[in-house]
Amino acid sequence: MKRLLIIAILAFSFGVNAQQIAPKFEKVGEKVKATYFHANGEISQQGFFLNEKLQGEWTMFDTKGEKIAMGNYDKGVKTGKWLFGKAIS
Repeated sequence: MKRLLIIAILAFSFGVNAQQIAPKFEKVGEKVKATYFHANGEISQQGFFLNEKLQGEWTMFDTKGEKIAMGNYDKGVKTGKWLFGKAIS
């Protein structure tokens, strides 16, 4: 019983500390702009959906808000060149 109580307390405290920020979705013409966040509030990914598939440019950021990857999707499939790390300007 004591173990169960300790596990429950740890699970609750982890759940409180691991708060997630809900993604933000906004309609832009025919597309939906999606913004996902890290737990610290910084943007983790940003891009568009069209007909529920990834479409156009997507950008990923680290927890400090710096770009770490950037590329394009066409109907949910990665296309063209993707840039990572220092190649992003």
